[in-house]
Amino acid sequence: MNDKSKLKVYFYCFPPTLNGYGDYTSGYHYYQHGTVCLGEGLKTLGIEFYANVNFWLPSPEEPFLFRYDPNVTPDDCDIVIINDAWWERQDQFAKSLCDIPHLLRKDRPHQTILIDLSDDVPRRNFLDPQLAQFDHYFKSHISKSTPVFPNAHPFPFGLSNRIIQELEHVPPFSQRQHNLLVNSRVFLNGDHSLRNYIQKHFLPKISSIIPLESKVIADARDRGAYHALQWAQASGRHNPGYYELLMSTSTCSSFGGYFISPFPQHPHTILGRACRKTITKLGWKTHRLVQWDSWRLWESWAAGCVPIHLDFDKYGFVLPVMPENWKHYLGIDLDNLDRSIETIAQNLDRLPEISAAGRAWALEHYSPVAIAKRFLATVGIK
Repeated sequence: MNDKSKLKVYFYCFPPTLNGYGDYTSGYHYYQHGTVCLGEGLKTLGIEFYANVNFWLPSPEEPFLFRYDPNVTPDDCDIVIINDAWWERQDQFAKSLCDIPHLLRKDRPHQTILIDLSDDVPRRNFLDPQLAQFDHYFKSHISKSTPVFPNAHPFPFGLSNRIIQELEHVPPFSQRQHNLLVNSRVFLNGDHSLRNYIQKHFLPKISSIIPLESKVIADARDRGAYHALQWAQASGRHNPGYYELLMSTSTCSSFGGYFISPFPQHPHTILGRACRKTITKLGWKTHRLVQWDSWRLWESWAAGCVPIHLDFDKYGFVLPVMPENWKHYLGIDLDNLDRSIETIAQNLDRLPEISAAGRAWALEHYSPVAIAKRFLATVGIK
């Protein structure tokens, strides 16, 4: 099947009640962001899709985005999609609900696709040769220096309709506070090695050029039914107060990632994990990183809050459509940190144009519709 007008897609959505925490109100179930973005895009394109459960409410008043139909099975569809929640949970109970080996059988009548936005933490599953059996493997955090299976494609976090809606009405750049927002939920916990390095070597120097803002916004549960629902569905990552702060600030510290050793090639071997722990403990930097993508990066872009991260090209970060340094974001070079800071200081007048260009670039290439169109083209649907 390569005609999208006749295409049928089946999603395996991970039921929130299977995570051991109860239901949506816990806010701790898997946040299936990639599934939601793709589903929203397919819906806008008029593509027919089904799911194993009713999942994701756009609002308290609207029906589920993904709907279960007892008369439709995966074998009735042309594409079957699972996500990393299922890939990580291959216990016997999960297998009874989503039998991955069966979905990967040689005589399957459909493409079987994995969307994996999981963090690059050491898990045996990342070395599992079964990954190569998927027709396509869409993975976040891909970089040129880390090995991937031949069927792998970069699939960054991107933007969902929920995020775009919250950041729709951005103010003129002249109304923003000249600050650098530094308020990650996970910072200086002894584990995030890039953020630790930035905290020690970059922030003290840049603070004299762009004052730091570290305000932390309370969660959204007291902002009404809609925001309480989205806060729960997004595992606590929906926060209108935080989005308002992004839209009122000029720049955002969007660093994320872990330095890894130049060897071995695969960072998730026993030796690779040991080297990574040593690098983190000693506070070293390298040219190889994993887990460099984040919601904060994309939320900053959509808010017109200029993200500051590492130089994507130098550090080998891979996206389907690449941003340009000093056009869509500020990318620094840790080997020439003083020069990077001096360049920022000498070009503060360019922040308004970078804010506008970065936001336009992100919305053009990483909205749900753009994500869905690129997905369909990748899997051979015209």
